[in-house]
Amino acid sequence: MLQLKSRINTTASALKAKAANANDNRVRTVCHQGQLEKWPHSLHSLDRFSNSSTYAYLLQECIQKRNLSKGRLVHAHMNSNKEFKPDISLLNILLNMYAKCGNIEDARNVFDEIPQRNVVSWSTLIAAYARDGYAEEALQLFNEMQRAGVKPNQFTFTSVIRACTHLGILIDIHKEIIHRGLQSHVFVGSSLIDMYAKFGCIENARDVFEKMPHRNMVSWNTIIAGYAQNGCVEEALELFQEMPERNVVSWTAMIAGFMQNGDDAGALELFRQMQLSGMRANSNTFSTVLLACISLESLKHGKEIHGVMIRNGHVFDVFVGSALVDMYAKSLNVENARNVFDRMSQRDVVLWNTMIAGYARNGHIEGANELFLKMPKRNVVSWTVMIEGYAQNGLVGEASRLFQEMPERNVVSWNVIIGGYVQNGYREDAFKSFQQMQGSGVKPNSKTFAIVLSACGNLAAPEHGKQVHEVIIRNALESDVSVNIALLDMYAKCRSIENARTVFDRLPKENLDSWNAMIAGYAQNGHFDEALRLFQSIPKRTMISWTTMIAGYAQNGHVDDALKLFQKIPEKNVVSWNVMIAGYSQNGYSEEALKLYQQMKFARVKSNSKTFVIVLSGCADLAAPVHGKQIHEEIIRSGFHYDVVVQNALIDMYSKCGYLENARILFDTMALSDIVSWNAMIAGYAQNGHIDEALELFQKMPERDVVSWTVMISGYAQKGNLDEALKLFQNIPDRNIVSWNAMIAGYANNGHIDEALKLFEKMPERNVVSWTLIIAGYAQSGHGMEALKHFHKMQLTGVQPNPQTFVVAIPVCANLATLEQGKQIHESIIRCGFECNVFLSSALVDMYAKCGSLVSACNVFDRIPKKGVVTWNAMIIGYAMHGCGKEALQLFEQMENSGIKPDHVTFLGILSACCHSGLVNDGRMYFNSMIQYYHITPSMSHYGCMVDLFARAGHLSEAEDFIIQMPVQPDATVWGCLLAACGVHKNIGLGERAAEHIFQLEPTNATPYVLLSNIYAAAGRCDDIQKVRKIMKDRRIRKNPGCSWIEVNKQVHAFVMGDRSNPQAQTITSDLERLSGQNPYSNCMVCA
Repeated sequence: MLQLKSRINTTASALKAKAANANDNRVRTVCHQGQLEKWPHSLHSLDRFSNSSTYAYLLQECIQKRNLSKGRLVHAHMNSNKEFKPDISLLNILLNMYAKCGNIEDARNVFDEIPQRNVVSWSTLIAAYARDGYAEEALQLFNEMQRAGVKPNQFTFTSVIRACTHLGILIDIHKEIIHRGLQSHVFVGSSLIDMYAKFGCIENARDVFEKMPHRNMVSWNTIIAGYAQNGCVEEALELFQEMPERNVVSWTAMIAGFMQNGDDAGALELFRQMQLSGMRANSNTFSTVLLACISLESLKHGKEIHGVMIRNGHVFDVFVGSALVDMYAKSLNVENARNVFDRMSQRDVVLWNTMIAGYARNGHIEGANELFLKMPKRNVVSWTVMIEGYAQNGLVGEASRLFQEMPERNVVSWNVIIGGYVQNGYREDAFKSFQQMQGSGVKPNSKTFAIVLSACGNLAAPEHGKQVHEVIIRNALESDVSVNIALLDMYAKCRSIENARTVFDRLPKENLDSWNAMIAGYAQNGHFDEALRLFQSIPKRTMISWTTMIAGYAQNGHVDDALKLFQKIPEKNVVSWNVMIAGYSQNGYSEEALKLYQQMKFARVKSNSKTFVIVLSGCADLAAPVHGKQIHEEIIRSGFHYDVVVQNALIDMYSKCGYLENARILFDTMALSDIVSWNAMIAGYAQNGHIDEALELFQKMPERDVVSWTVMISGYAQKGNLDEALKLFQNIPDRNIVSWNAMIAGYANNGHIDEALKLFEKMPERNVVSWTLIIAGYAQSGHGMEALKHFHKMQLTGVQPNPQTFVVAIPVCANLATLEQGKQIHESIIRCGFECNVFLSSALVDMYAKCGSLVSACNVFDRIPKKGVVTWNAMIIGYAMHGCGKEALQLFEQMENSGIKPDHVTFLGILSACCHSGLVNDGRMYFNSMIQYYHITPSMSHYGCMVDLFARAGHLSEAEDFIIQMPVQPDATVWGCLLAACGVHKNIGLGERAAEHIFQLEPTNATPYVLLSNIYAAAGRCDDIQKVRKIMKDRRIRKNPGCSWIEVNKQVHAFVMGDRSNPQAQTITSDLERLSGQNPYSNCMVCA
């Protein structure tokens, strides 16, 4: 009986084994054939005798294919098989399947059900946590493992090191590894090298590398990448050259190292050496070097790399395909990008998104939308890319609509819509979206705060900035370096430099970005001494540090200081040259900018597209087409003539120089034009008065953005056709603050200040430009008091004036002679941190002089550290109008000694000073010096000053001879100077001749008739007075009523002859009559 039982058991075991083998063979056959769709059927056909080998094979196949759904089926079959008990090995494979397929929760569930976990169980789950970004959970599990008494192995430590690196914390893991005797393990060593390198501890990384008994390719590649990531490219290259052998990863790591340190040209050269060595590049290599082409803006190199890929027969996977599409799109070659996209046999969502972004970035929003609608499957990135495209092209309404339709939103999509609002001037919408984002449960990240803080800074809205700061504290991001740098920048732009410094002081001092941001903040606010002290104390000066300081000087008009600093840069690159050239150009020194560009060429520094855009702008400002054409030839030789940005700058230059035909030829022959090209050509036509041609092109545009509409509005307004401008304005699909400002400027510049004000009051939101336009409109229309009222209203609404606002407001005070108002504006300039602005200081000197406070003018002048020609002119003219001729001439000598070259305005001031002080010989000498030494051609104003000089001094015959000998036809002003002097010196005959010339030149001007009448009155020739009055009556010429004003208690009161609208008119009249009774000359007869 026992023998029979034994035989039965043996037979049963044999049958079970046979069945298990059959199951195994069936599963292996299906797996080898790659027929995944048969898996469910195969599982159902398995009987209860399946063994661990079968399940293990199936689970390994799921891991390899990353097929979670099939893995779940295998797990379910295991659970349903009551005859089967999985061992620890199979459970670890099951755990690994869930982990590798990205289902960390099920992996944890399996882990918790394992009765006796071994080191593999623990290490597998720790690795999963570390790999999926759950670094804290990984370290927590590692601690539990140690408490459970399970000894970690090399794989455990590799994952723990990864978790530490992710969290940015340096725990004593290295000591633990040494304690366990695992320091010599190659994978552990490589992980330690990577960790130390990412923490910036490159010496520790090198120490680990040197102590490794055995190094493999991974170890070498890791240390090389570590040096490169820490900016030590030379050391990385030295190790690279020492390598016993190199693989494609080694070459790629070294190429990436060059790129990370800004040497994109070096990266391409290393790629060339890699090809010569016979090493074939992989997808990662090609993607890396294509990024270098994008950074260098080199379509030529990008095409060459594309050719290498084709010649090598490289399989175009979606990874490389996306990089190629991105390269062509960012090189503004959308057609080639689309060709690559269309030829890809497999397209994933990343490739689709890249192509859509390419279309949007190049202004082809319709193409982007068409592709977006055709996508087989969209993810949150697809929606975000499309929203960003609409925002970049000024279609904020479409961006907002699409955002509302999104099935799900993440922090990136919120950042894009908020950034879109900011970019297009919708400040309030940006802040509302920021609040909605917080209410939706999506937590803002550092990028969100950078965008919102940027909006606060650009709009000088410190109150909003402080509110955002509070949100940052609530979100526990106050220690985030990037957020703090954004805070620092915001406070600096809001002129709250003390708050900016407080933020800077709590940042880690080794962070160079914070130093550069603080230097920029000091410089922007005119605190150059503090900026320079910080610059000199910086731990390590980078090119960004130098250019930040130079740009700070230049932005505040201190070009000389910028140049001195520029000359001290040890090694100048194209970026530093560009910043200095742009500094000259932005301050109106376009000739000097072009000279510096020539020096850059002599220094053999290659220009980039940015260089050409800057110098072409200088040519446009100078209206110098000859220089522009020469630069155009250089662009062709440099290979940048296919760059759309450079082509757009060329169109702009030719248009501003009046060479519309050249601009149009360039536009028509562009291989690829974007929306900026169309706008530039339309603007060219509009600015030159060819509004019909502009309209024709506008109507042909494949797509328009808000700039297109705004350009046309400005064009019609410039022609005075405000009705057409208004029609366009009303038809804009997405009006932004720029289009509102354009329409207001149109009304204001054409003298329709009431219409401008109506539109201004309807604006949904206003910025500093809106206020400045309405203030300027009132000033240009002669309504100075209204201009000042709106200036004060602007401040009451919390909008901070910018330098341009003050440039408009200061002359209003000068023209009204309102000293107290001028002082208030001066105080506002100091509060806003603009006191070091050269242009504002010059305007203040002029204002104080015209308001009669020469002492204040001198005080402002003396405090200006670096005086330009405008500043010297303002002070010289101030002395002149106050009759201080000798002081004006002494100042002129100081100006010459300081190396400042006088201009035509300087000599107007000098001649005026001589005129008011009776310095005839000095005036004659300076006039001749202006022509012969300074080669300045006299204008009509200079001739008028000379006539006035001679005439006031009583040299009437010399004045008349001077007029007759003028090389140009004298105007009414010149003859008017002589006529006025004839009245003073009672020369009736010459006065009659001068008046006759003026009658011919300006027959409707009342002034010469009044002056001649006064000459007759002084001589007692009342009959001639009546003749003059009769001529005026016959010709319907009316004398403009006299106007005067007085400032009382910081309020200006204007009085016009015959006007009794002043509420205190009766009292004023009574006082005047009383004073007249005390005047001994009150009974004298006045004939005219």
